[in-house]
Amino acid sequence: MPGSSTRVLAAAFLGFGVGIVAGAALSRLVPDAPIASSLAVWVGLVLPIMYFFVRVNPVGLMRFRAVDVIWALGFSLLLRSLQWVSAAGWTQPFPNLFAIDGSLLVNWWFILPAAGMVGPTIEEIFFRGVIVVTVFEAVRSRVGIVGASLTSILASAGGFILLHAAFDQLASADAFTLFALAAVCAALVIMTGRIWGAILIHVFYNGVYVLVLVVGTLLA
Repeated sequence: MPGSSTRVLAAAFLGFGVGIVAGAALSRLVPDAPIASSLAVWVGLVLPIMYFFVRVNPVGLMRFRAVDVIWALGFSLLLRSLQWVSAAGWTQPFPNLFAIDGSLLVNWWFILPAAGMVGPTIEEIFFRGVIVVTVFEAVRSRVGIVGASLTSILASAGGFILLHAAFDQLASADAFTLFALAAVCAALVIMTGRIWGAILIHVFYNGVYVLVLVVGTLLA
């Protein structure tokens, strides 16, 4: 398992790096940048995910339990409340899907499912599946379960923040809430051995923003 974990981690770092570089390049070269850059990043993450399931085949990781929904609802609302407070959300206007010239964004149809479902699912399987599991297994024999847990949580959270920082300027409050989201999701995977709680936390967390975005667009 440690040998497999090392190879999977190498593939993950390669895919992650290539995805970010390709996504950043496309965002500058392609007019419809959000779609092209997102697809490039997703491909960079999905390929290592596929390799991970072939090489490691983590038993029970994709198992679903109804309690995962309860964990997700509670933590997603808590984390979104934390984000709202840390960013002083009551002082911010409603976000919307309109461009600067007042026209509806041409890629609005992509933004909603990408932010609400596709992106969170891919990111969670990569960061909380591939990274957490392989880092944990790679270092557990040397640092013990507690050390492996902390190492995998930090590695997962660090990569998660780096991915978002590569395409957007993050304020300290944004980085803090991204770290909190990543750490909670990673800890839940470690405690339960399942990924669905983390996926649903991220989906519900982003879903609140998507809902606010739709409301803001309707009210604008």
